[in-house]
Amino acid sequence: MAAADKATIAAGTPGRVLMERAGRAVARAALDVAGRHYGTRMAVVCGKGNNGGDGFVAARILQGQGVAVRCLLLAEPSEYGGDAALHLEAMIRSGVTQDPFRPRSLTGCDVVVDAIFGTGFKGAAEGPAAAAIEAINSHEARVLAVDIPSGVEGRSGAVNGAAVRADATLAIAAQKFGTVLSPGSTHAGEIRVADIGIEVEDASLYLAEAGDIKALLPVRDAEAHKRSSGSVVVLAGSDGMSGAALLTTRGAQRMGAGYVTLISTPYVDHAKKSMIPEAVSRSAADPELGPEVLDEFASDFERADVVALGPGLGTGPRQRALVEAAL
Repeated sequence: MAAADKATIAAGTPGRVLMERAGRAVARAALDVAGRHYGTRMAVVCGKGNNGGDGFVAARILQGQGVAVRCLLLAEPSEYGGDAALHLEAMIRSGVTQDPFRPRSLTGCDVVVDAIFGTGFKGAAEGPAAAAIEAINSHEARVLAVDIPSGVEGRSGAVNGAAVRADATLAIAAQKFGTVLSPGSTHAGEIRVADIGIEVEDASLYLAEAGDIKALLPVRDAEAHKRSSGSVVVLAGSDGMSGAALLTTRGAQRMGAGYVTLISTPYVDHAKKSMIPEAVSRSAADPELGPEVLDEFASDFERADVVALGPGLGTGPRQRALVEAAL
């Protein structure tokens, strides 16, 4: 994301403009988290970096929309630099109340915006930042994290100390890797993404969504029959491990196979009939499922496109002989 930020700035969009866009998106998300109720009281907790700068913009916008908002700083105003400092000055001029963070500062707040650390955070939160995170987590207010919950490492999702537990996270431009992997994902709450004009098409990592997978699925012909979508024979299971055979059979169906046949022991066949009635089943004469099964059900194997062999079959000599004969 840092490279995408730099490329966008190099293409002519100043960093302060991107921060303004991000902060406005945070303000909208904060109102959504609050349920847009009249009289909502908010606190925006700001760290020293660009994440804090997004928080300054959000506080200013919320103030302009009539929200009772306070900005709580984890550093002295003089310690902020760059675009964050510019937006801090703009926030102060707008009349937003800003104070050093104290745990009691959250008293009476309905929503807390976590703008402490961004995606570059590594290690464990310490000092005032750790105290702020603990105070946020112990408060009853709903929490919106900016980009990533503070205390979660952006590149790994690792949590090495105190980390904000958010009700929602507003990801700027794209969801961050740290909110995909556990334990970071368990801290993020509902993920929302704000488009602020940063091009992310050249990202090295992508999160596959339902729409991406759907586009890859073949479209079945209206006149197709069951075997048109593939025939699978599942040779699996034993009296002590029926679940493996049943799960394999169900998995073949869910992957789109139109005709699925389970060949197993009478015990497994009985369980299959009550759990997966739509699949065809065959009970082998040999309860140990030795190599004779291949001849017994030769016609099924000849018509199969795929054979799933082995799950729950056992590891005895007759099962080994079956696998060797099948291969």
